[in-house]
Order: sequence, then structure tokens, then C-alpha cells
Amino acid sequence: MPTIVSPMTALAAKIDLVMKVLTLSRGRLAAELAVNKSMVSRWLSGTVVPSSHNLSQLTLLVAQRVPGFTLLDWDSDLEALAARLGAAKPAAAAPAPPPAEDAMPVFRSMLGARREIARHGAAYEGIWQGLRAACTQPGVILREHILIQRVGPDLRVVWGGAGWRCEGWLMPILGQLYGMMSDDADDSVQFCILNGNRMPRVEVLDGLVLTNAKDTTDTPTAEPCLLERVADLSGEAEADEARYEALRQRYATTTEVTEAVRAHLFPDSGPAAVAAGIGDLLLRLPLPRSLSRGSPATGWT
Repeated sequence: MPTIVSPMTALAAKIDLVMKVLTLSRGRLAAELAVNKSMVSRWLSGTVVPSSHNLSQLTLLVAQRVPGFTLLDWDSDLEALAARLGAAKPAAAAPAPPPAEDAMPVFRSMLGARREIARHGAAYEGIWQGLRAACTQPGVILREHILIQRVGPDLRVVWGGAGWRCEGWLMPILGQLYGMMSDDADDSVQFCILNGNRMPRVEVLDGLVLTNAKDTTDTPTAEPCLLERVADLSGEAEADEARYEALRQRYATTTEVTEAVRAHLFPDSGPAAVAAGIGDLLLRLPLPRSLSRGSPATGWT
């Protein structure tokens, strides 16, 4: 029986072929089309199809090097497209080697996380405003934006502010969201553990972030964070990405928050705080003090 290839996968293979023939990197193609590099990666993975505008712009870019190239050429099969581009027939991809047996336990939790995403992932999808202490500016609060969206069986997260951006994945496990992201600029890593919520629509999240302070010694730093939903997703991946990017550039730092929020973001901890009965020995954000909340609404726009 012949292998059935989905239209999304087929188009992803064609875009990959075009990039290889024309020696276009993901970053170069993203710059030429004025989109984020992560969007090009998602086209190539087959998780997102280019919008009609971006496919038209890509077609014009190819036509600059392959005279007469039109949108109709994307309907060709891979072999015909290779011939149209003046390339040899692309070789069949070698099958991926099976994962090493001792590598599988590292990702065992992902299976449970994907089951939870299938059940409850939609409750977290949206664009969020985040607040946390600025690592290098005492008393100042960093205002940033976070995009959370389902991509296939997984929960993608983009976390950033004006001038910086991290991207990665969230895993909902045992009522909490475990996140790992990498910085676009220097590949440094940011982790988070957020208090989850079982309501159909989550409105507020909080938890802890572990990150690089971006100071002269790249100091490891942990701090509380507070996320509030500011927009829902439209279902159009590129439109949601563009809206998020516009919001991400809007704010940098602030000192104007309520005293309750400031106390939540700057908790007392350590032996002195414990002795005074006002804090914990370690930096913690237990559920009884969590501000995470949601609403029972099941249908929203």
C-alpha cells in the first residue's frame, strides 16, 4: 500500500527543498519574508502551513532566482519541483535510527504530559502578561509577555520582552506546568514551574522561574512570577504570532504594581524570615498562597 503524505507534510518537504536548492538558511528566509525564524521552523516541521500572503511572498522570492516560478509550481510533486528548480531528484531520507534504550526514561513524563494536554491544554492557550523581579535592577519589576499554544500533542511556550525572547515547551504534570525554554540570542536556558489550574479557562498563573541573570557572571537566579491572561488565540497561528510579537515589544520594566502583587513577587525567605514567622526557609510558592485561578466558562471568543 502506498504511503499517504499529508498536504502539510508535502508542502514542508517542498519548502525544505527550495531552501536547500537556493541555499537559504532559516534565518535568511525569515528575514526575507519578515517573519520570525520560529515560524519558518514550524513550516518545515509541517505543524503550520504558510498563510496565502507568506506563500505568495515566498513564491516571489523563488521567482527572482527561478524565472517564471509561480504558485502553481507548489502543486507539483517533489520530483517535478526539483526538476523545475534545476536540481537532481531528491534522495529519499534515511529512516531515523531507533532511540537508545537508556534515553527513553528521560522523556517518560512527556507521555503523561501529552495526555493531560489532550484533556486540558486548551485552558492554558492564550497570550499572557508576566511580572517578575528584574534580576539586575533591585526593586524593579520586569513586565513581559508569554504565548502558550498547542502544537500537535505538545504545549508550546514563547516567553519574552522588549529585546529578548525564549521559546520552548510546557509539560502539565500532577497539576503543575513544567517549562524549559532557550533564548533566541545566546541559547541560554530558562526553566519554570507554574501552579496549574483545573478550571476550563485559566485566567491567572503563578510559580517560579529559574534563569540566567544576564549579568557579568551569568548568575543563576530563581524568582516568583505572575502571569495574567490578556488575549485569547484566534486559531490562525501566524496572526497569533504577530499579535504576540507586537505585545512583546510594548513593555520592559515597571515599578507600578499593587502592594499585594509586590509582596507576592518579593517574598521573604531564609532563616531570619522563618524566625520572624513571615516567610519560608527556601524560596517556595505553595498552592495555599498561589494566585492561580480560572473560570468555569467553556465557550469563549
